[in-house]
Amino acid sequence: MRVCIAVAGASGAGKSSFAERIRGAAVLSMDSYFLERSCVDYFMRDDWDTPAAYDMPLISAHVEALLRGERVAVPRFDFRSGCRSQGSALSLVQGQSLVVEGLYAFDAVLAATHRIFIDVGYREMVARCFPRDQYERNRPFVDQLAAMYRRSWEKYTVHLFPQRMNADYVLPATWMSYFPAVIEQSRLASVLAPWRRGQR
Repeated sequence: MRVCIAVAGASGAGKSSFAERIRGAAVLSMDSYFLERSCVDYFMRDDWDTPAAYDMPLISAHVEALLRGERVAVPRFDFRSGCRSQGSALSLVQGQSLVVEGLYAFDAVLAATHRIFIDVGYREMVARCFPRDQYERNRPFVDQLAAMYRRSWEKYTVHLFPQRMNADYVLPATWMSYFPAVIEQSRLASVLAPWRRGQR
């Protein structure tokens, strides 16, 4: 049985960074599965940062296919244009784990081996996301970003934070200080053990 790890949490929590520390795992990012926002300011849409912003049927189908040993074509989402295009192919080799990381990874992977939720506070989220959103995602206006972060946090309160109760493990925003730079797939469960939900 293949190991599937779901890593959820708010923007800026470090989901991608955590996924990248698991040596040899294949990583599937939910950011690739945003629905197209080609003709609107998608950052200000009512459904942005909610599950409705994602192509959930496609990502769920891709996860299931990968776990069956099939190859999938992962789309590519361009945050500058709001458009989605064809990306790269992905498949798992024998013994390779799959990590699905994103805001609503628990929704995308219903039968995850490990469900990890990473906490982050509002100020930490803003401090971490501001440089990325301003320079990498072509959102140079501070007032617009500040409004987006407030709206996003309100949506997380409704749609995301309740999912924390479904996590097997809950990591703090400072998780990088506690985890090794490289996590072997075979040792993931033991590394996560101190952070099992309810133990701290």
